[in-house]
Amino acid sequence: MYIDKANFFNKNVILRCDYNVPLINLVIQSTRRIDQSIPTINTILSHKPNRLVIISHLGRPKGKDPLLSLKPVLSYLSNKINKEIVLTSLEDFDKVKDNKIIMLENIRYYKEETKQLSTTNEFRKTLSSLGNVFVNDAFGCCHRAHSSIVGINTKEKYLGHIIKNELKYLNCFNTVKGKKSLILGGSKVSDKIQLIKNLIPKVDNILIGGGMVFAFFKYKNINIGKSLFNEESLSYIPEIYKLAEKYNTKIILPVDFNCNDNFSNEGNIINCDIKNGIPDNYMGLDIGKHSIRLFNTVLYSSKCVVWNGPLGVTEFSNFSIGSRNVMKFLSILDATTIIGGGDTACCCEQFDLQDEMTHVSTGGGASLEVLEGKKLPGISIIE
Repeated sequence: MYIDKANFFNKNVILRCDYNVPLINLVIQSTRRIDQSIPTINTILSHKPNRLVIISHLGRPKGKDPLLSLKPVLSYLSNKINKEIVLTSLEDFDKVKDNKIIMLENIRYYKEETKQLSTTNEFRKTLSSLGNVFVNDAFGCCHRAHSSIVGINTKEKYLGHIIKNELKYLNCFNTVKGKKSLILGGSKVSDKIQLIKNLIPKVDNILIGGGMVFAFFKYKNINIGKSLFNEESLSYIPEIYKLAEKYNTKIILPVDFNCNDNFSNEGNIINCDIKNGIPDNYMGLDIGKHSIRLFNTVLYSSKCVVWNGPLGVTEFSNFSIGSRNVMKFLSILDATTIIGGGDTACCCEQFDLQDEMTHVSTGGGASLEVLEGKKLPGISIIE
């Protein structure tokens, strides 16, 4: 299933990568996803294949948007592996098919990639004809049944190194011994309820922050002021506490918040002890210093920590302090530390702590679905 035991000698290999990197004026802002794909590329090239065809998407283009071209990705990757890579469209593929490494232009330039149209099956056959071996290493896309993820039909199919590592680390609660903790943030409990229900039996502690925590305080009849609150989330709280009691899992909530009277970085910033609630005209935007100390005390005895979702509004420097301090503490903790993709991975890069963690996931929605215990279409079709 994994490429470790595959033989690519003299074969035409199709490699699906996830190069959906942030761009500003065609300048790559984070190369992490490209860098992490290089071990898989090097493994394939070490076998001396006849040809390697790399497929990826970038953003959500409407038509063939030149601002979402893979040219910057190709330029960076070519320099990193010190090999020539030719960029082409599907229509012009035959003109360059004798080149050693080919990158297809943004696969989402084609509507058939994401939509079921009358031409989708033909589109998938065309992709399949580009090689006789398919390797999927686009973990961040594996939860989507898109054409280049589930529609390439070759005799041999494998999963790359990124996916192998993602599955290993995101399932670490099943293998690591010792106390286990889950840190959860984000805006709504309803977005994370499947994850919570799947992991409560496997962890000792769940530490909760972000906007979702205010549903817990609302349940406890504690005033939350103007803080973010999702009515649907409230209905899940009794079930969470009941399940936590059944499995002896501790739910750890913040004890104080840094609050503002408006949703911005500046304003009348105050610290509120949750015992007294949050004043009516204020909103909680980050966990406070006492909560940071509480969270770090709980994490100190953990041997495995998975984190999904920021603890505050990290795009505001005054309200990124909680996430930054807890993440900094994790970086020196003698434990397996997993950052679960999406906004949390962005925080890790923002704080320059990505190299201090055991693993930083490349997938947002995909990592969430693995933590929820779901099978991902892009992985299942190869397994």
